[in-house]
Amino acid sequence: MAHRLNHDAYTVGWVCALPIELTAAQEMLDEEHGDLPPDGNDTNIYTLGSIGEHNVVIACLPAGQTGTNSAAAVALQMKSTFRAIRFALMVGIGGGVPSPGTDVRLGDVVVGQPGNGHGGVIQYDFGKSTPSGFERTGFLNTPPPILLSALTKLQARYGRAKSDPWLHILKLSKLPQFSRDQVGDDVLFDGGYNHVGGGNNCMLCDDTRKLHRKKRAVNRPEPHYGTIASGNQVMRDGAIRDQISSEFGGVMCFEMEAAGLMNSFPCLVIRGICDYADSHKNKEWQPYAAGTAAAYAKELLLVIPAVDVMKTQTVDEATRDCQTVAISGLGGIGKTQVALQFAYSVKEDYPEFSIFWVQAMSMEAFERSCMEVATVLEMRQKSDDDVKRLVRRWLCGKKAGKWLLIVDNVDSLDILRGSEQRE
Repeated sequence: MAHRLNHDAYTVGWVCALPIELTAAQEMLDEEHGDLPPDGNDTNIYTLGSIGEHNVVIACLPAGQTGTNSAAAVALQMKSTFRAIRFALMVGIGGGVPSPGTDVRLGDVVVGQPGNGHGGVIQYDFGKSTPSGFERTGFLNTPPPILLSALTKLQARYGRAKSDPWLHILKLSKLPQFSRDQVGDDVLFDGGYNHVGGGNNCMLCDDTRKLHRKKRAVNRPEPHYGTIASGNQVMRDGAIRDQISSEFGGVMCFEMEAAGLMNSFPCLVIRGICDYADSHKNKEWQPYAAGTAAAYAKELLLVIPAVDVMKTQTVDEATRDCQTVAISGLGGIGKTQVALQFAYSVKEDYPEFSIFWVQAMSMEAFERSCMEVATVLEMRQKSDDDVKRLVRRWLCGKKAGKWLLIVDNVDSLDILRGSEQRE
């Protein structure tokens, strides 16, 4: 019978997006634990187990759902059910960005590490349209100190040949789909050359457009550390890939989930490279890349002492002060539903919280919603008072207690900034 613990025994979260990533994660467990009674408000399905000294809870996005919003929903439910979690790892596949300075190849692993003025992950499709073009806005948090310290330690050990993450791939050897022998050649075309034909292979593509790279002395994956670009669309255009990479001072990988976690969940992103984020991409390398990412994640956890994890704040404690989380994406993809689900979850878990929902599709709508809040709170308002200022002051006062404010349909941050500037 599988060993069964309680919810508070789990201190590490592991989030993945695809079934093949979930399989790789499950195989990295040293011991698998028995399931716990489900929470009626939590739609995640968890795999529980241990890696080294750490008890780990693994969750995967629902089938067919990808993107930053889906990842955020899974993470929010995880931290609500498992209150003792200190941090999470976002582990899976991504599209590599080869460059003269970074020899990223298929099967390699890219880890989101701060640098070049970025926190390790950037959301390249979040911003606003202006007369001069698309203006990217916002900033994502860096990984927590305990994970950055672990990265330093692991990099040093790897450089001294004291650590070999790829040995953990042997745990996948009984599953043929994860074998390196199951994938073909690592072929890279120049960024301006698009795929020819509708198939998954490049038999019709021009061989003269292939980029020839020096053969590695050792045929094994390599880890890379730098900026990961996250967005809600699949990147499969080499020219746009290189353009965005240049704009951000060098991006190593593109993926679709990490931006949904970074500002609401202390997190590190680990991606196995399965394609080059261009039109030649296919799924052939996905299992192997999922395996290398999972193997690296396991090795990282093994260099973190459990006593250091216990000294770290829980996710709930780290986010207890007033925090701001943005759910971004195209219209109609479910952002409001994610916020609504979170509001119900907060109210059930924390009945003492007041929940406020205001509309901000325009300054007029924002002011009307603030007026409704002021009415509910029975605020005394003079005719020349700015109702937004009154509501804000009330929320900042002790009388307000604990609250959650959801601002919906924010098409322009200028609406919120304008209120702050007048304050």
